[in-house]
Amino acid sequence: MAHVALCAIPFAGHINPTLGMVAELVRRGHRVSFPCTPAYRQRVVDAGAEPLDYVTTMAGSERAMGAFENPDRFTQADMNRITRMLLTEAVNVLPQWSARYHDDRPDLVVYDAPSCWAGRMLAHRWRVPAVRSHVTFAANGKWSLADGYADFDPADPEFASTIAGLGRLLGRLGIDRGGGEFLTGDDGTPAVVHLPRSFQFAGDTFGPQVCFAGPSAAHRPGGEPWRPVRPGGPLAFVSLGTVYNRHVAFFRSCVDALADESWRLVIALGGGLKPDELGPCPPSVEVHQFVRQRDVLAHADVFVHHGGMGGVLDGLEFGVPQVVVPRMAEHRATADRISELRLGVHVSAGDCDAGAIGRAVRQVIADPGTRAALAAMRRDVSVAGGAVAAADLVESAFPARR
Repeated sequence: MAHVALCAIPFAGHINPTLGMVAELVRRGHRVSFPCTPAYRQRVVDAGAEPLDYVTTMAGSERAMGAFENPDRFTQADMNRITRMLLTEAVNVLPQWSARYHDDRPDLVVYDAPSCWAGRMLAHRWRVPAVRSHVTFAANGKWSLADGYADFDPADPEFASTIAGLGRLLGRLGIDRGGGEFLTGDDGTPAVVHLPRSFQFAGDTFGPQVCFAGPSAAHRPGGEPWRPVRPGGPLAFVSLGTVYNRHVAFFRSCVDALADESWRLVIALGGGLKPDELGPCPPSVEVHQFVRQRDVLAHADVFVHHGGMGGVLDGLEFGVPQVVVPRMAEHRATADRISELRLGVHVSAGDCDAGAIGRAVRQVIADPGTRAALAAMRRDVSVAGGAVAAADLVESAFPARR
Protein backbone atom coordinates (compact mmCIF):
# COMPACT_ATOMS: atom_id res chain seq x y z
CA MET A 1 0.00 0.00 0.00
CA ALA A 2 1.33 3.42 -0.96
CA HIS A 3 0.53 6.82 0.47
CA VAL A 4 -0.55 9.33 -2.20
CA ALA A 5 -0.95 13.04 -1.43
CA LEU A 6 -3.32 14.86 -3.75
CA CYS A 7 -2.77 18.61 -3.80
CA ALA A 8 -5.14 20.99 -5.60
CA ILE A 9 -6.32 24.57 -5.33
CA PRO A 10 -9.67 24.87 -3.48
CA PHE A 11 -11.92 25.29 -6.51
CA ALA A 12 -14.66 22.82 -7.44
CA GLY A 13 -13.46 22.54 -11.02
CA HIS A 14 -10.01 21.47 -9.83
CA ILE A 15 -11.13 19.04 -7.10
CA ASN A 16 -14.25 17.32 -8.44
CA PRO A 17 -12.61 15.78 -11.56
CA THR A 18 -10.02 14.00 -9.38
CA LEU A 19 -12.44 12.30 -6.99
CA GLY A 20 -13.09 9.24 -9.16
CA MET A 21 -9.33 8.66 -9.44
CA VAL A 22 -9.01 9.09 -5.67
CA ALA A 23 -11.78 6.55 -5.03
CA GLU A 24 -10.16 4.06 -7.40
CA LEU A 25 -6.78 4.38 -5.69
CA VAL A 26 -8.46 3.80 -2.32
CA ARG A 27 -10.33 0.80 -3.72
CA ARG A 28 -6.97 -0.70 -4.73
CA GLY A 29 -5.78 -0.45 -1.15
CA HIS A 30 -3.75 2.75 -1.30
CA ARG A 31 -3.98 5.53 1.22
CA VAL A 32 -4.83 8.97 -0.19
CA SER A 33 -4.49 12.15 1.82
CA PHE A 34 -6.03 15.33 0.44
CA PRO A 35 -5.42 18.81 1.88
CA CYS A 36 -8.76 20.57 1.58
CA THR A 37 -10.80 23.46 2.91
CA PRO A 38 -14.05 22.86 4.83
CA ALA A 39 -16.18 23.38 1.71
CA TYR A 40 -14.70 20.27 0.11
CA ARG A 41 -14.10 18.10 3.17
CA GLN A 42 -17.18 15.90 2.76
CA ARG A 43 -16.49 15.30 -0.93
CA VAL A 44 -12.98 14.15 -0.08
CA VAL A 45 -14.27 11.87 2.70
CA ASP A 46 -16.93 10.40 0.40
CA ALA A 47 -14.20 9.47 -2.09
CA GLY A 48 -12.36 7.59 0.65
CA ALA A 49 -9.46 9.99 1.16
CA GLU A 50 -8.20 11.52 4.40
CA PRO A 51 -8.94 15.26 4.50
CA LEU A 52 -6.20 17.51 5.87
CA ASP A 53 -7.62 20.87 6.92
CA TYR A 54 -5.76 24.07 6.13
CA VAL A 55 -6.44 27.78 5.84
CA THR A 56 -6.44 29.22 2.32
CA THR A 57 -5.89 32.73 0.98
CA MET A 58 -8.17 31.84 -1.93
CA ALA A 59 -11.50 31.91 -0.09
CA GLY A 60 -13.83 33.84 -2.37
CA SER A 61 -11.31 33.83 -5.22
CA GLU A 62 -13.34 31.35 -7.25
CA ARG A 63 -16.13 33.88 -7.51
CA ALA A 64 -13.64 36.71 -8.10
CA MET A 65 -12.19 34.74 -11.00
CA GLY A 66 -15.40 35.53 -12.88
CA ALA A 67 -14.28 39.14 -13.34
CA PHE A 68 -12.23 38.71 -16.51
CA GLU A 69 -11.93 41.74 -18.74
CA ASN A 70 -12.15 39.82 -22.01
CA PRO A 71 -14.17 36.60 -22.48
CA ASP A 72 -11.90 35.49 -25.33
CA ARG A 73 -8.33 36.17 -24.18
CA PHE A 74 -6.35 36.58 -20.97
CA THR A 75 -5.14 40.16 -20.66
CA GLN A 76 -1.99 41.39 -18.96
CA ALA A 77 -4.04 42.33 -15.91
CA ASP A 78 -5.54 38.82 -15.80
CA MET A 79 -2.14 37.15 -15.97
CA ASN A 80 -0.74 39.44 -13.30
CA ARG A 81 -3.67 38.76 -11.01
CA ILE A 82 -3.64 34.98 -11.49
CA THR A 83 0.10 34.51 -10.99
CA ARG A 84 0.12 36.77 -7.92
CA MET A 85 -2.79 34.81 -6.44
CA LEU A 86 -1.06 31.46 -7.04
CA LEU A 87 2.21 32.67 -5.52
CA THR A 88 0.42 34.09 -2.48
CA GLU A 89 -1.37 30.79 -1.95
CA ALA A 90 1.83 28.77 -2.34
CA VAL A 91 3.60 30.89 0.29
CA ASN A 92 0.57 30.47 2.56
CA VAL A 93 0.06 26.70 2.30
CA LEU A 94 3.66 25.48 2.15
CA PRO A 95 4.29 25.73 5.92
CA GLN A 96 0.85 24.30 6.69
CA TRP A 97 1.21 21.30 4.40
CA SER A 98 4.84 20.77 5.41
CA ALA A 99 3.75 20.55 9.04
CA ARG A 100 0.88 18.16 8.27
CA TYR A 101 3.21 15.82 6.38
CA HIS A 102 6.26 16.24 8.65
CA ASP A 103 5.96 12.77 10.20
CA ASP A 104 3.85 11.27 7.45
CA ARG A 105 5.71 11.76 4.18
CA PRO A 106 3.78 10.55 1.12
CA ASP A 107 5.27 8.13 -1.38
CA LEU A 108 3.98 10.20 -4.30
CA VAL A 109 2.35 13.59 -4.88
CA VAL A 110 -0.41 14.17 -7.43
CA TYR A 111 -0.62 17.91 -7.99
CA ASP A 112 -3.12 20.08 -9.80
CA ALA A 113 -1.26 21.40 -12.85
CA PRO A 114 -0.50 24.13 -13.54
CA SER A 115 -2.21 25.78 -10.56
CA CYS A 116 -1.03 24.07 -7.37
CA TRP A 117 2.54 25.31 -7.12
CA ALA A 118 2.93 24.15 -3.51
CA GLY A 119 2.20 20.50 -4.32
CA ARG A 120 4.79 20.48 -7.06
CA MET A 121 7.33 22.24 -4.83
CA LEU A 122 6.86 19.76 -1.99
CA ALA A 123 7.40 16.80 -4.31
CA HIS A 124 10.71 18.40 -5.38
CA ARG A 125 11.67 19.16 -1.81
CA TRP A 126 10.81 15.69 -0.51
CA ARG A 127 12.39 14.01 -3.54
CA VAL A 128 9.35 11.84 -4.15
CA PRO A 129 7.76 11.09 -7.53
CA ALA A 130 5.02 13.37 -8.79
CA VAL A 131 2.12 13.10 -11.21
CA ARG A 132 0.47 16.11 -12.83
CA SER A 133 -3.33 16.24 -12.82
CA HIS A 134 -4.83 18.35 -15.62
CA VAL A 135 -8.53 19.12 -15.30
CA THR A 136 -8.57 20.97 -18.61
CA PHE A 137 -6.31 21.12 -21.70
CA ALA A 138 -2.68 20.11 -21.16
CA ALA A 139 0.20 22.05 -22.73
CA ASN A 140 3.35 21.05 -24.57
CA GLY A 141 5.70 22.54 -27.14
CA LYS A 142 3.01 22.34 -29.83
CA TRP A 143 0.06 23.90 -28.01
CA SER A 144 -0.62 25.87 -24.85
CA LEU A 145 -3.41 28.05 -23.57
CA ALA A 146 -0.95 30.86 -22.82
CA ASP A 147 0.38 30.88 -26.39
CA GLY A 148 -3.01 30.74 -28.06
CA TYR A 149 -5.32 32.67 -25.77
CA ALA A 150 -3.33 35.28 -23.89
CA ASP A 151 -2.04 38.76 -24.69
CA PHE A 152 0.67 39.54 -22.18
CA ASP A 153 4.31 40.55 -21.91
CA PRO A 154 6.47 38.46 -19.55
CA ALA A 155 8.60 41.59 -19.08
CA ASP A 156 5.66 43.51 -17.61
CA PRO A 157 6.96 44.86 -14.27
CA GLU A 158 4.18 43.39 -12.15
CA PHE A 159 4.34 39.99 -13.82
CA ALA A 160 8.15 39.95 -13.69
CA SER A 161 8.04 40.84 -9.99
CA THR A 162 5.81 37.85 -9.28
CA ILE A 163 8.06 35.48 -11.22
CA ALA A 164 11.09 36.84 -9.37
CA GLY A 165 9.27 36.19 -6.10
CA LEU A 166 8.55 32.66 -7.26
CA GLY A 167 12.24 32.19 -7.97
CA ARG A 168 13.18 33.35 -4.49
CA LEU A 169 10.69 30.94 -2.95
CA LEU A 170 12.15 28.07 -4.96
CA GLY A 171 15.61 29.04 -3.78
CA ARG A 172 14.53 28.98 -0.13
CA LEU A 173 13.19 25.47 -0.69
CA GLY A 174 16.45 24.31 -2.24
CA ILE A 175 14.93 23.87 -5.70
CA ASP A 176 17.45 24.84 -8.34
CA ARG A 177 15.12 26.36 -10.91
CA GLY A 178 14.21 29.89 -11.88
CA GLY A 179 10.66 31.13 -11.55
CA GLY A 180 10.08 31.29 -15.30
CA GLU A 181 11.47 27.80 -15.86
CA PHE A 182 9.33 26.40 -13.05
CA LEU A 183 6.24 28.06 -14.47
CA THR A 184 6.64 26.72 -18.01
CA GLY A 185 8.46 23.40 -17.57
CA ASP A 186 7.03 20.04 -16.55
CA ASP A 187 10.25 17.98 -16.13
CA GLY A 188 8.70 15.20 -18.20
CA THR A 189 6.57 14.40 -15.16
CA PRO A 190 3.88 11.78 -15.87
CA ALA A 191 0.44 13.28 -16.21
CA VAL A 192 -3.22 12.38 -16.00
CA VAL A 193 -5.41 14.53 -18.23
CA HIS A 194 -9.09 14.24 -17.36
CA LEU A 195 -10.34 14.41 -20.94
CA PRO A 196 -10.04 12.11 -23.98
CA ARG A 197 -7.02 12.51 -26.24
CA SER A 198 -9.22 13.28 -29.24
CA PHE A 199 -10.60 16.37 -27.49
CA GLN A 200 -7.15 17.71 -26.55
CA PHE A 201 -5.64 20.29 -28.90
CA ALA A 202 -2.67 18.62 -30.67
CA GLY A 203 -3.50 15.46 -28.77
CA ASP A 204 -1.34 13.23 -30.97
CA THR A 205 1.79 15.22 -30.03
CA PHE A 206 1.76 14.11 -26.38
CA GLY A 207 3.93 11.15 -25.44
CA PRO A 208 3.12 7.96 -23.53
CA GLN A 209 3.87 9.60 -20.16
CA VAL A 210 0.61 11.52 -20.56
CA CYS A 211 -2.55 9.50 -19.90
CA PHE A 212 -5.70 10.98 -21.41
CA ALA A 213 -8.03 9.20 -19.01
CA GLY A 214 -11.17 11.15 -19.78
CA PRO A 215 -13.74 12.00 -17.11
CA SER A 216 -14.85 9.87 -14.21
CA ALA A 217 -18.48 10.14 -13.21
CA ALA A 218 -17.99 8.41 -9.87
CA HIS A 219 -18.23 10.56 -6.72
CA ARG A 220 -19.21 13.68 -8.62
CA PRO A 221 -21.14 15.93 -6.27
CA GLY A 222 -24.24 17.53 -7.66
CA GLY A 223 -27.34 19.51 -6.84
CA GLU A 224 -30.85 18.29 -6.26
CA PRO A 225 -31.88 15.12 -8.12
CA TRP A 226 -33.87 15.72 -11.29
CA ARG A 227 -36.24 13.80 -13.50
CA PRO A 228 -38.62 14.97 -16.21
CA VAL A 229 -41.79 16.40 -14.72
CA ARG A 230 -43.78 16.74 -17.93
CA PRO A 231 -43.75 15.13 -21.36
CA GLY A 232 -43.38 17.32 -24.38
CA GLY A 233 -40.95 18.56 -26.97
CA PRO A 234 -37.18 18.69 -26.97
CA LEU A 235 -35.33 19.62 -23.79
CA ALA A 236 -32.70 22.36 -23.47
CA PHE A 237 -30.48 22.55 -20.40
CA VAL A 238 -29.05 25.99 -19.62
CA SER A 239 -26.30 26.67 -17.08
CA LEU A 240 -23.40 29.01 -16.45
CA GLY A 241 -21.93 26.87 -13.67
CA THR A 242 -21.29 28.16 -10.15
CA VAL A 243 -18.83 30.99 -10.88
CA TYR A 244 -19.69 32.91 -14.07
CA ASN A 245 -23.42 33.03 -13.55
CA ARG A 246 -24.48 36.58 -12.67
CA HIS A 247 -25.86 37.28 -16.12
CA VAL A 248 -29.60 37.89 -16.07
CA ALA A 249 -29.66 38.91 -19.73
CA PHE A 250 -28.14 35.60 -20.82
CA PHE A 251 -30.69 33.47 -18.98
CA ARG A 252 -33.53 35.71 -20.14
CA SER A 253 -32.33 35.39 -23.74
CA CYS A 254 -32.49 31.60 -23.44
CA VAL A 255 -36.06 31.80 -22.13
CA ASP A 256 -37.11 34.21 -24.85
CA ALA A 257 -35.38 32.18 -27.56
CA LEU A 258 -37.14 28.90 -26.85
CA ALA A 259 -40.12 29.37 -24.57
CA ASP A 260 -42.50 30.25 -27.40
CA GLU A 261 -41.66 27.12 -29.33
CA SER A 262 -42.20 23.48 -28.41
CA TRP A 263 -39.16 23.40 -26.13
CA ARG A 264 -38.86 22.52 -22.48
CA LEU A 265 -36.13 24.40 -20.60
CA VAL A 266 -34.28 23.48 -17.43
CA ILE A 267 -32.22 26.37 -16.07
CA ALA A 268 -29.62 26.01 -13.30
CA LEU A 269 -28.74 29.41 -11.84
CA GLY A 270 -25.78 28.14 -9.79
CA GLY A 271 -26.37 30.46 -6.84
CA GLY A 272 -25.56 33.67 -8.68
CA LEU A 273 -29.10 34.96 -9.12
CA LYS A 274 -32.53 34.58 -7.61
CA PRO A 275 -35.22 32.98 -9.78
CA ASP A 276 -37.46 36.05 -9.68
CA GLU A 277 -34.66 38.11 -11.27
CA LEU A 278 -35.37 36.32 -14.55
CA GLY A 279 -38.86 37.73 -14.73
CA PRO A 280 -41.95 35.71 -15.66
CA CYS A 281 -41.31 32.30 -17.23
CA PRO A 282 -43.89 30.03 -18.91
CA PRO A 283 -44.76 26.61 -17.45
CA SER A 284 -42.35 24.91 -19.88
CA VAL A 285 -39.39 26.50 -18.04
CA GLU A 286 -38.00 25.02 -14.82
CA VAL A 287 -35.67 27.28 -12.84
CA HIS A 288 -33.41 25.72 -10.19
CA GLN A 289 -30.54 27.06 -8.15
CA PHE A 290 -28.66 23.75 -8.35
CA VAL A 291 -29.61 20.56 -10.09
CA ARG A 292 -27.76 17.34 -10.85
CA GLN A 293 -26.32 18.16 -14.21
CA ARG A 294 -25.97 14.56 -15.35
CA ASP A 295 -29.60 13.81 -14.49
CA VAL A 296 -30.72 16.55 -16.87
CA LEU A 297 -28.18 15.81 -19.59
CA ALA A 298 -29.36 12.20 -19.74
CA HIS A 299 -32.60 13.61 -21.22
CA ALA A 300 -31.37 16.81 -22.90
CA ASP A 301 -31.39 17.54 -26.62
CA VAL A 302 -29.08 20.55 -26.34
CA PHE A 303 -26.83 22.05 -23.67
CA VAL A 304 -26.36 25.84 -23.57
CA HIS A 305 -23.53 26.81 -21.24
CA HIS A 306 -20.30 28.75 -20.66
CA GLY A 307 -17.76 26.10 -21.62
CA GLY A 308 -16.49 24.88 -18.27
CA MET A 309 -14.69 21.60 -18.86
CA GLY A 310 -16.78 19.66 -16.36
CA GLY A 311 -19.97 20.54 -18.18
CA VAL A 312 -18.39 19.97 -21.58
CA LEU A 313 -17.32 16.45 -20.65
CA ASP A 314 -20.68 15.62 -19.08
CA GLY A 315 -22.34 16.73 -22.30
CA LEU A 316 -19.97 14.66 -24.42
CA GLU A 317 -20.57 11.58 -22.28
CA PHE A 318 -24.27 11.83 -23.06
CA GLY A 319 -23.78 12.85 -26.69
CA VAL A 320 -25.58 16.18 -26.25
CA PRO A 321 -25.00 19.00 -28.79
CA GLN A 322 -23.51 22.08 -27.13
CA VAL A 323 -23.98 25.81 -27.57
CA VAL A 324 -21.05 27.46 -25.81
CA VAL A 325 -21.06 31.10 -24.67
CA PRO A 326 -17.56 31.64 -23.20
CA ARG A 327 -16.96 33.86 -20.17
CA MET A 328 -13.15 33.64 -20.06
CA ALA A 329 -10.25 32.67 -22.30
CA GLU A 330 -10.15 29.05 -21.16
CA HIS A 331 -13.82 28.72 -22.08
CA ARG A 332 -13.11 30.29 -25.47
CA ALA A 333 -10.50 27.61 -26.13
CA THR A 334 -13.07 24.97 -25.25
CA ALA A 335 -15.66 26.64 -27.48
CA ASP A 336 -13.20 26.69 -30.36
CA ARG A 337 -12.46 22.99 -29.90
CA ILE A 338 -16.19 22.18 -29.73
CA SER A 339 -16.73 24.06 -32.99
CA GLU A 340 -13.63 22.62 -34.67
CA LEU A 341 -14.73 19.06 -33.93
CA ARG A 342 -18.34 19.85 -34.91
CA LEU A 343 -19.67 18.93 -31.47
CA GLY A 344 -21.60 22.18 -31.20
CA VAL A 345 -21.26 25.90 -31.88
CA HIS A 346 -19.80 28.98 -30.26
CA VAL A 347 -21.82 32.12 -29.56
CA SER A 348 -19.98 35.25 -28.45
CA ALA A 349 -20.88 36.60 -25.02
CA GLY A 350 -21.44 39.95 -26.70
CA ASP A 351 -23.91 38.47 -29.17
CA CYS A 352 -26.02 36.13 -27.06
CA ASP A 353 -29.42 37.70 -27.51
CA ALA A 354 -32.50 35.56 -28.01
CA GLY A 355 -32.06 35.51 -31.79
CA ALA A 356 -28.47 34.28 -31.64
CA ILE A 357 -29.26 31.62 -29.03
CA GLY A 358 -32.26 30.38 -31.00
CA ARG A 359 -30.32 30.17 -34.27
CA ALA A 360 -27.45 28.30 -32.60
CA VAL A 361 -29.77 25.78 -30.97
CA ARG A 362 -31.63 25.09 -34.21
CA GLN A 363 -28.35 24.74 -36.09
CA VAL A 364 -26.84 22.07 -33.83
CA ILE A 365 -30.10 20.17 -33.51
CA ALA A 366 -30.53 19.95 -37.28
CA ASP A 367 -26.93 19.17 -38.26
CA PRO A 368 -26.34 15.47 -39.05
CA GLY A 369 -22.60 16.12 -38.96
CA THR A 370 -22.90 17.19 -35.33
CA ARG A 371 -24.77 14.01 -34.46
CA ALA A 372 -22.09 11.88 -36.12
CA ALA A 373 -19.25 13.78 -34.42
CA LEU A 374 -20.93 13.46 -31.03
CA ALA A 375 -21.39 9.72 -31.49
CA ALA A 376 -17.68 9.32 -32.27
CA MET A 377 -16.62 11.48 -29.33
CA ARG A 378 -18.97 9.64 -27.01
CA ARG A 379 -17.18 6.42 -27.96
CA ASP A 380 -13.82 8.07 -27.28
CA VAL A 381 -14.97 9.15 -23.83
CA SER A 382 -16.30 5.69 -23.02
CA VAL A 383 -13.03 3.91 -23.91
CA ALA A 384 -10.60 6.47 -22.46
CA GLY A 385 -10.45 4.57 -19.20
CA GLY A 386 -11.63 7.12 -16.64
CA ALA A 387 -10.68 6.52 -13.03
CA VAL A 388 -9.14 3.11 -13.79
CA ALA A 389 -6.74 4.50 -16.38
CA ALA A 390 -5.88 7.44 -14.14
CA ALA A 391 -5.11 5.15 -11.20
CA ASP A 392 -3.00 2.93 -13.47
CA LEU A 393 -0.85 5.91 -14.42
CA VAL A 394 -0.42 6.94 -10.79
CA GLU A 395 0.58 3.41 -9.80
CA SER A 396 3.11 3.27 -12.63
CA ALA A 397 4.88 6.27 -11.07
CA PHE A 398 5.23 4.76 -7.59
CA PRO A 399 8.83 4.49 -6.40
CA ALA A 400 10.36 1.03 -6.62
CA ARG A 401 10.12 -0.89 -3.36
CA ARG A 402 13.41 -2.06 -1.92
